[in-house]
Amino acid sequence: MKLYEKVYDIGRMVFWILYVATLLNLWQKAPHYLEKADDIFKIFVGLVLMYLCNPWHERTISGHHKKIIFEAGIMLLLSSSVRSLLQKVPVVKKVVA
Repeated sequence: MKLYEKVYDIGRMVFWILYVATLLNLWQKAPHYLEKADDIFKIFVGLVLMYLCNPWHERTISGHHKKIIFEAGIMLLLSSSVRSLLQKVPVVKKVVA
């Protein structure tokens, strides 16, 4: 397993632990660290995608690479599109606010 694969797995676990801690209000500082971890994780995933999908270099895509690419797509979809859509729906806006 390459270094960026290990870092990705650890970053994903840290993200989900902070996410659950924020949802369940287990730690008051969790939302702050979740926001920072989310930003760092997005930058890291973007750099890994640029490395893996570089059009000027032939590279075979492994199962782990496919997992990173698929989860990056989900992360992009959930972090931007769904959040903005949910904020525009009046019923959800009342619940979230």
